[in-house]
Amino acid sequence: MKKLILIIIIILIFCYGIKAQNNYFKLIDTNKVWNYTDISAHPPPFYTYFYRFITDTTINGLQYYIPEHSSDSINWSHLNCFFREDITNKKVYILYNNIEGLVYDFNANIDDTIHLFHYGFDTLNGICEDTCLIKITSIDSVLVGVNYRKRFFFDYINCPNQSDYWIEGIGYEYRLFKQCFDIIGGVSLRFICYYENNTLEYVNPFYGQCFSVLVNNETENMLNEQLLLRNMDNNYYILQSILPIEEISIYNLLGIKIKKYVPLSEKYDIDFSHFSTGIYFISVKITNNLYSLKIIKP
Repeated sequence: MKKLILIIIIILIFCYGIKAQNNYFKLIDTNKVWNYTDISAHPPPFYTYFYRFITDTTINGLQYYIPEHSSDSINWSHLNCFFREDITNKKVYILYNNIEGLVYDFNANIDDTIHLFHYGFDTLNGICEDTCLIKITSIDSVLVGVNYRKRFFFDYINCPNQSDYWIEGIGYEYRLFKQCFDIIGGVSLRFICYYENNTLEYVNPFYGQCFSVLVNNETENMLNEQLLLRNMDNNYYILQSILPIEEISIYNLLGIKIKKYVPLSEKYDIDFSHFSTGIYFISVKITNNLYSLKIIKP
């Protein structure tokens, strides 16, 4: 009987291992937000950028998603490219300038050589025209939320001394979309934080914190001596201005407006007690001027 129980346990462990190995965390999801900072600023962070995918579209019978970027997570702009994901083969493709190419291969193995479509990708010490050739050098795992995900390290074969890595379901350390880099050009981005369903799931250990928060649990924020946001007890915030506040809009991390107030007064109390834990963005309108604030609801 004991031997039978032991055999059953071994079989269950083996089956669980196979399931964990085959578990795939897809990259494209409209409930995700990526936060990057500009490491070319002195000192960083100077600029913050957010990325997300929005509704799908069908092109030549295939389902694609549109990527967007924002500097405040309220005002979003489309990038001029489209992405689709082959979940079965664990690959992600880009459609850029009417040409489709491979972006990610999360099914790769060590020593695999992969052709990636990097349209005009400019590296620090060289240039890859149209297609970049990479070689997977090692694979390990990293904890994201409550699950471990694969991390793929690789070298750029035709770009000497250049290396990078992917995290399954998250992407590159430098830029989520290297193929569309020229859209926002002039900056050098590095991955900081990753969110799913408005919840922080992963922080780049190189930084150890998110730089997107302007107002935290212990600070106040004054904008141009015009607007003061005071945190009372993490549930109640007081907005105060020297002029009447015309409108207050609250957005979640995905940029969706969830509340709107019209105070028409110099002071207004915002009740966050019924809001779930996460990051929120407040847009305040005063004499036709818009001010943006970010807070954490612990």
